Amino acid sequence: MNKPPFGQSATWALRYAPHVGYLPPFHPLFRHIAGGSGLEGQIDFIARQGFAGVLHPWVAAQPPEARRAFAALLKDHGLDAGCIVYTGLEQIMRPLWVSGTGQDRRDLLAQIDMAADAAAEVGSRVIAVLIVENPDDSHDAQVAKLRDNLRFAADVASTREVVLGIEPMLALPGMLFQTAGAAADVLREVAHPAAWLIFDTAHIARMEGDILAAQTRLADLVCLYQLADTPDRTEPGSGTIDFVALLTRLMQEGYTGLVELEHGWSAEGADVERDGLAALRDIEIGGRRQPCYGISQCTGLTEPQCQSILGD
Repeated sequence: MNKPPFGQSATWALRYAPHVGYLPPFHPLFRHIAGGSGLEGQIDFIARQGFAGVLHPWVAAQPPEARRAFAALLKDHGLDAGCIVYTGLEQIMRPLWVSGTGQDRRDLLAQIDMAADAAAEVGSRVIAVLIVENPDDSHDAQVAKLRDNLRFAADVASTREVVLGIEPMLALPGMLFQTAGAAADVLREVAHPAAWLIFDTAHIARMEGDILAAQTRLADLVCLYQLADTPDRTEPGSGTIDFVALLTRLMQEGYTGLVELEHGWSAEGADVERDGLAALRDIEIGGRRQPCYGISQCTGLTEPQCQSILGD
């Protein structure tokens, strides 16, 4: 594999944002090669690899001093914040989004407002939304209530200069949407400029099957992409998803948002993490099959930058 030198800045065509812990026990992505789990060391390592941002999805639930420390590290390293989840997991499992009561809507909007506070503090532009069902109500009735609640919540988000990103998934129990297409239908009906879709490759592959076909159908609604391979939510290239085709398409479409690396590893250890970084680099350049002018034309990179991506 073509391994970039660690400790030096690598050049990427897309704007990747590795995570610093997204599932319990919240190990960061580069726990072994970045020298431990400390946030400062992780962010320094991420910056030195030439990445564009950091995914810290549960930062809104952390104390204010922790959010301020995270924001300061991002600023010091010139990195963007990835999406943040709108509330904690316990509150996510309350079916507020599909409720029609005034109190539930007030609770929901208060959560969005607090998440917007946290987003402003760390510099995030996307609030991730997970929607659970109410088993005691019909699906159609829940979708109708969701449309109303989503409009109200998106109005709040819009005034705070953030967007909501619905993340359809089957990984949690009792989720309202069993397909990404169903979530897309609601977003198209709501048609709010602050309501979008998060395209998580592992979730979408599980729901829709063909990633490329799904991306064609959903691209106009996507505010950001998250990469994880199937079936085990591991590093790109370790499973069944054709990431060469997907990332080539994103480059060709001129996508400039973050591409969050929200995955674990196929095995533990520094060698796996190093190989995973090298594999991502090889995936992005498509095995050097794409001519340099094609990437330069689609992404706006200069010829020298493009050559540095492709190698000799």
